[in-house]
Amino acid sequence: MTLEAQDAFGNPVPNATITITPQNLPGVWITAVNGVALQQSVPQGNTSQTEPTPVPLFNPADILPSGWQLDYNSISVPGALAATNIGSGQVPTITLTTNNNGEVQLTLEDGAVTYAAVNTTKGTGQNATYQLITAPSVQVSGGELNAYSAGGTTAIGEVPITWQGGAGNVATVTLGTFSTSSSTSPYDYSGTVTVTYPDGNPVTGLTYSNFAVSDNSGASGVNYTGVASNSTPSAGDFTVSGGTNGVYTLNVYTSSDVKGDTLTVKVTANGVSQTATATYSN
Repeated sequence: MTLEAQDAFGNPVPNATITITPQNLPGVWITAVNGVALQQSVPQGNTSQTEPTPVPLFNPADILPSGWQLDYNSISVPGALAATNIGSGQVPTITLTTNNNGEVQLTLEDGAVTYAAVNTTKGTGQNATYQLITAPSVQVSGGELNAYSAGGTTAIGEVPITWQGGAGNVATVTLGTFSTSSSTSPYDYSGTVTVTYPDGNPVTGLTYSNFAVSDNSGASGVNYTGVASNSTPSAGDFTVSGGTNGVYTLNVYTSSDVKGDTLTVKVTANGVSQTATATYSN
């Protein structure tokens, strides 16, 4: 959408400062301003990395997986956008600045939005886990983006936003061959999981929290527990890594040789789940 600030005579106002306040927009993010994708350097232990940093138009705590939080609290695009209180458990404070034509362009997305996140369950800094997570899609009804003069004192406009959701967010899941070179427990069965949209585009930014892994080994089968890929997995765990072009590496750690048993992987992306199966091999 393009917002234009105008004076009382309808003339565009360049370099105008506008405060925007979202209403009823769960799942909607600002992913770009004036055509430039929002990304910046975020801390990752003793280093930093440039990652996607979209601005949620809602309280992100409502959709974050358990134990995770945004790995950034503010973002600034000089002369265009400033957002603060992003990871504070509330709706962010967002200020826009118009260009020389009195305009500012926002790209809004709902679902398939990737953001930098951190899990501090096991500690902070180097002990924390850092991942890119893909947000689910959320139906929007009766949403608005309200604009105010600088400081948020005078209402100067509003934009209604409605989205009914759609099948375009359904993912397809394809499993590769899962084999192991291990001879003792835990047996590390490794293979690929390819996750795509129906149009063939890849689903990126997923973590182990998007996966449910089980098999029919043993007397009653096993439901595996997802752990971070930089941890030390035990029998009964699984890890997920990669994701470039929608291709993930899944490692399943079993307590015995399960060749011939059936592996079941369910991937939940953008609020929609798909399941695929494969037979373990050696």
